Amino acid sequence: PFAVAQPQWLLSGRVPKPLPWAERNQVVFLGGHVPKLYLMPLRYLIWQQLYVNPRAWTQSFGINCTVGAYEICDHPDLRKPRGAPATHPDKHVYHTFCNDACAAPPDASHVHTATRSKAINARGKEYRDSEGNVVGDQPSCLGTWRQTTQHAAAKLRDDCLRYRVVDYKAEAAAIRRDTARSAGREQYLEAASRSRFCIIAQGDPGNTAKVMETVALGGAGGCIPLYVLYTANSPQRPPVEQDFVRDLPHVRWLDYCEIAYFVSHHAARTNMSRVVEILADVTAEQAEAKFRALRAVRPAFVYRRNSSFERPSAAEFLLSDACHMARRARAQPAGRPAFEVAGGAHGRCTIAMRDGVLGFGST
Repeated sequence: PFAVAQPQWLLSGRVPKPLPWAERNQVVFLGGHVPKLYLMPLRYLIWQQLYVNPRAWTQSFGINCTVGAYEICDHPDLRKPRGAPATHPDKHVYHTFCNDACAAPPDASHVHTATRSKAINARGKEYRDSEGNVVGDQPSCLGTWRQTTQHAAAKLRDDCLRYRVVDYKAEAAAIRRDTARSAGREQYLEAASRSRFCIIAQGDPGNTAKVMETVALGGAGGCIPLYVLYTANSPQRPPVEQDFVRDLPHVRWLDYCEIAYFVSHHAARTNMSRVVEILADVTAEQAEAKFRALRAVRPAFVYRRNSSFERPSAAEFLLSDACHMARRARAQPAGRPAFEVAGGAHGRCTIAMRDGVLGFGST
């Protein structure tokens, strides 16, 4: 698990400019990193459904790099079979296609840490191709210049197969717009706080710091978390308890239906317009109940240097959970599940397909 350690107003639990529920015209907020589609397409598939929705706000500092750069996939040479001869007139394009789209802006404080570190480490280096010829001071978009042109073309053609879902003619302007909207962490948190719900979906790794960040933000009067259940990816199977164990901390004692809503992976990939309609019907009274619960659990998700077991923050809660799991592992019979989920399968707060209808369950 992660813990939120900044900014100070988020630790203290007060959004600088709180917006009343009725004045929040943006029902959902989707922001942050969008992975390359051959790594994890989920966030992009959600973005693709929301970028034109007037009740959604979307932004991503890196989407022009991870998605926009691959507009080159529309070139006829990259639509050929992977083993076909490389015929693009610029033989280096297979390595350089992302350079402009991935260039860091002058103020790169909000750029993904790994992306920024890679760019910094690459400065001043001299890169050589597979024949030892100097090709410039920019790293290869494919990871290494040591591949031959033919191998590079084959690799990019493989990657491009995952980008066939992108309609660049329709989406290119929105990709650039959402890149321009991103102006640092404070702007990100402010935009999220203007929305009713913040979408948390899996990115490159199996978990994301947004799980904790959004609870802290909601506890400060920002948005209510909307978690995408990654393992609930079948329309035939409603979510079960195990789906909530994979990515969420403190499930032993925290009933997430008290503080959040969920949407199945399948519904998030295929029907976000209906999900937004369902969420738009959440009343101010229902929202206030969530905010009260978020305020109560917020200490478990933020880190304070002066915390203690009498006045705990994230560190103490994590240690308590670890000790409980260790005691349970020693005491439980072999083969018995090692997890506990407060609130059960959370059907009452999970939007999923049931009997052919998308909506909340009853338990």
